[in-house]
Amino acid sequence: MGQHSEFLKTVEYFQGLDDREIDLLDRVCRLEMYQADRVVIAEGSRKEKLFIIQKGAVKVYKRFGAPDASLLAEMGVGEIFGELSFVDDRPRSATVKTSRPSTLLTVDQEDFTQLMSDNMSISFSIMRSIAGMIRRFNENFVESLKVRNRELEKMNTRLKTYQDHLEEQVKTRTQDLTNANEALKKEIAFRRQTEAEKERAIFKLESAMARVKNLSGLFPVCIKCRKVRDEEGYWQRLERYLQAHSDAEFRESICDDCSEAFYPKFYK
Repeated sequence: MGQHSEFLKTVEYFQGLDDREIDLLDRVCRLEMYQADRVVIAEGSRKEKLFIIQKGAVKVYKRFGAPDASLLAEMGVGEIFGELSFVDDRPRSATVKTSRPSTLLTVDQEDFTQLMSDNMSISFSIMRSIAGMIRRFNENFVESLKVRNRELEKMNTRLKTYQDHLEEQVKTRTQDLTNANEALKKEIAFRRQTEAEKERAIFKLESAMARVKNLSGLFPVCIKCRKVRDEEGYWQRLERYLQAHSDAEFRESICDDCSEAFYPKFYK
C-alpha cells in the first residue's frame, strides 16, 4: 500500500474502491503544501489538476476580488475540488483559496484520465460516488428549501401580525385624534360663548355703572309732596325722574299705612 492509501480510503469519492484500486490511485497522487491565504485555483483558468484536502481548509469564491464577490463554500479534510473541469471540459468556475496552512494531494488530468481508462471499475466507483453526492446534494437542497419556506411562512405570519397590530394602532390613534379634535372644537365654541357672555355682562355692567353715576350725588326733594327738582330746575314726581334716569319701572300699589288711613273699611 502507498503512503497515502489509508487516507484515500476515507475520502468519500473513493469509498467504493478496493485496496488494489486505492493503490493505483495513490501512485498518481502528488503532495503539495500551501500557506494560508494562497490562491490554489483561479476562476477562469484552465483545468490541470484535481485536489484532495489532506490537511487544512479552503474557501471557494465566485468573482473573487470584485466588489460583489461571494463565498460559495468552505471545504475541509477529505473533500475534493477542481474535478468538475475534468468532467465538463470547461475553465475553472470559481476561485479556491486556502484559509489556513494546507496539505493537498493532487492528481494531474492526464494521469487521472489514464487511470480511469485503464480501470473501468475505478470509473464506475467514482461515478457512483459522484451520483450519490449529487443525490444527497439535491436532497439537502430540497430540505433546505423546505426549511427556508417554513422560515418564510413564520416571517410572513409575524409580518401579518405586526401589520394588523400597526393598523389597529393607526386606527386607535386616528380615533383618539378625532375625539381630541371634537373636544377641541367644543372647547373653542364654549370659550367663544363664554367670551361673548362676558362681553355682554361687561356691557351691562358698564351701562349700569353709567346709570348709577347719573343717579349719584345729591338732588333736591320736596319735604311735603316728595317731588324732585331735575337738572333744568323743574319739579316732577320721583317715579318719573327715576324712569327718565334709569331702567326702573313702576307699578301702582298702596302701602298698609295708606290703606288703613284712606280706606279703613277695606283694611282689616
